[in-house]
Amino acid sequence: MRILLIRHGQTQGNIDARIQGPDDELTDLGREQAQLLAAHVAATYKIDHLVSSALSRARETAEIIASRTGHEISLEPRFAEIHNGTAIGMLWSDWRLANPELAAVWSWDVRHADAAWGGGESGRDVCRRVFAAWDEIVQAHNGSGRTVAIVSHGGPIAWLAARLNGDSLDVWPGPYGDVANCSVTEVAIAANGIGTIERWNTTDHLGSSYAPHISPVIPPVTGKAR
Repeated sequence: MRILLIRHGQTQGNIDARIQGPDDELTDLGREQAQLLAAHVAATYKIDHLVSSALSRARETAEIIASRTGHEISLEPRFAEIHNGTAIGMLWSDWRLANPELAAVWSWDVRHADAAWGGGESGRDVCRRVFAAWDEIVQAHNGSGRTVAIVSHGGPIAWLAARLNGDSLDVWPGPYGDVANCSVTEVAIAANGIGTIERWNTTDHLGSSYAPHISPVIPPVTGKAR
């Protein structure tokens, strides 16, 4: 079987570098990206199942794909982005100013998986739910030759990439922190259920609508941002 990991289209929060919540919607460019993505998916793959995070930005992206492929969408809340708790709605720059000690250590390179947002989730929480949903899909469809498309978010896709590549899951998956809006990551699942990333974070289908991704992480206070 094959799994396509798809990130939602651009949101205003992506543009503003704002800590996002559950209700962020796509921008006009995000919808254009999703239309191009939908055309690419319909022309390139034979999708058997379309799964989406229940958050609005992912759901709208999946709806645009479904309008081209004719699929019903299976909503899976476990593929949602991390819940950012009381920080939702803040600009990352404002959060850094308000939390200088945390900002100094909360980068994807050093942040422990058990670190959690106040009133929200930890990386470990995200792993538990995302990996459980992933394993159920693999178990249900492996050996069938089917292709399952999952519309999700940068965080869950990064954690899945770390797991698939055998990286430590005790720290946040920094090397995979720049998942682009409406990118496609293609994973082949072997008969034993082990997944291999064959194509990572591809965006060629977006053409001129590609926009450099503003990573939903805590950028360093000094130096080059991710």
